[in-house]
Amino acid sequence: MRGKAVGKTRYTEDILGRTKVTGIEIGKQRKPDRKELIDTLLHEYYESEIITNQNTDNFYKKLHKMSSPEMHEWINKQIADFLKKR
Repeated sequence: MRGKAVGKTRYTEDILGRTKVTGIEIGKQRKPDRKELIDTLLHEYYESEIITNQNTDNFYKKLHKMSSPEMHEWINKQIADFLKKR
């Protein structure tokens, strides 16, 4: 994650490779404003969607198999698009 973790998505994987989100943690934000909190919540939401749906959807499977920087680049683009629409 980026420096000190402001959010973390935990998951488990069984012996068949199926994944399940076991928890989402939201930590102390770097800046005490709404935009930062919304960014963190959306980031963890997208990570959990990728983890959960990668078992049944090829698009999410491709995202899950990407390197961490590539996956987070996609997530950050989705967040930027969402915030632009607000």
